[in-house]
Amino acid sequence: LVPLIFGDLEIDRVELQDVQVFLETDRTGRGNWVFDGLAGDTSNDGDTTSLPLAQVVAIRDIQIIQRDGRNGSENVYTASVLDLAAEDFSGPLVSHIVAEIDGEALELDGSIPALRGLISGDGGRLDLAGSFDARKVEVSGNLSLSKDKAGGIAGIRLSDLTADYDGVTAKGDATATFGAERPFVIADLALGSIDTTKLSKMSPAGPDLNGLDIPIPFELLSKFDGQFKLTISQVSTPKMELRDVQAEGSVKDGILTLTPSSAVLADGAVAVKGTIGARGNTGDIALKGSWIQGDLGKLL
Repeated sequence: LVPLIFGDLEIDRVELQDVQVFLETDRTGRGNWVFDGLAGDTSNDGDTTSLPLAQVVAIRDIQIIQRDGRNGSENVYTASVLDLAAEDFSGPLVSHIVAEIDGEALELDGSIPALRGLISGDGGRLDLAGSFDARKVEVSGNLSLSKDKAGGIAGIRLSDLTADYDGVTAKGDATATFGAERPFVIADLALGSIDTTKLSKMSPAGPDLNGLDIPIPFELLSKFDGQFKLTISQVSTPKMELRDVQAEGSVKDGILTLTPSSAVLADGAVAVKGTIGARGNTGDIALKGSWIQGDLGKLL
């Protein structure tokens, strides 16, 4: 049975209904998707043994349950539709995804790299477009995976990335590596203009909060560690505008450390450094900053 499941199988079509997928790690961080002597078998001319490849995959009502044996945390993700199809086993997969993330609807169509290319580490082009929370989403870039010594997924890399969310565009590179208590993310991104009133869920006719009624997702800081470098050409609200934002820092153990970062506000130079710590859905903020030679009249 084992050679049948983990041999070089090519399957025309797979259809699944009401699927539960458990992704679990033990107390050492080892995932239940790693199979000794199977996924890492290099007896075939140095190539890793591939998992079964399907030309068409159609899944309805899938639930992915992620459990961390090191800290006891659990996350549940659901998708009502997951369709993947390819003309051949080496070609890109045409994708249709309907899912829900934190109560918000996600729908994406496009293509992802061939499964054979992802498994081999070669990667390929990712192109997806659709909507999240009823807002337009587009993601494209070069997607590749890296493996650990046991043949499991050690990391994900997106290079030449372009992501657009309702008119806010980010470009750059991002990687995520696994195996520690939390994923380690490295991101170097450049964003264009951000209009906070456009991102706001409140009606323009509602209370005047300068478009800053968007909740800050402090809880995300406890989900990963990493390093980031971020540039933003412009951040505008109804009453103020930041330009030439440059931010750099790190995230570790739920605390974001902001190294000296800068921006231009009302013709004055802004400098900020400090920490932001996650505490459930709220945060502990300790920032120090300066604003030099700014025009206060432009803020009134």
